Amino acid sequence: MKLKKIIYDFELNLITVLLPVMCTIVLFATFGRYTKWYSTPWAEELSRYIFIWIVFLGTVIGVKRQAHYNVDVLVEKLPPGGKTIVYYIQVCVELAFFGFIAYQAAKIMRVQIRMSQTSPSLKIPMYLAYGAIPTGMVLSFIWTAVAAVRKMISKGGREERTNAD
Repeated sequence: MKLKKIIYDFELNLITVLLPVMCTIVLFATFGRYTKWYSTPWAEELSRYIFIWIVFLGTVIGVKRQAHYNVDVLVEKLPPGGKTIVYYIQVCVELAFFGFIAYQAAKIMRVQIRMSQTSPSLKIPMYLAYGAIPTGMVLSFIWTAVAAVRKMISKGGREERTNAD
């Protein structure tokens, strides 16, 4: 459990640092452009790559917190057994999605590595910039699987009964 907390805290802290860094870069570049004092051709590119990392790490945080939107009007009308079945179908769909996107992104990264593709302004390897996609999807896959296994262990695969039942 300690490793899980370390990873989760790292993800959260990284986003907490990256967002103000990105905002500062954009502010700096915008100020230079409008005052015509200096030019920062790399700023737009760097802020875009930082934003990509923020989005995919934010997705991981949302998965971990189970904070993504979900429409459950019909699911709430189901009996506890039906809710459980729908939950595990949902988990399977999520795992398939995360796995598919991670696999496809990894294929693209392999091509970028093989071609030694670099970014136009920063000249950094493109696989570093777009590594956020498979990283985010693999971590989302892991957190989803962990939550499903935890639910299976804690509830024996069944919904807990409430006092209202």
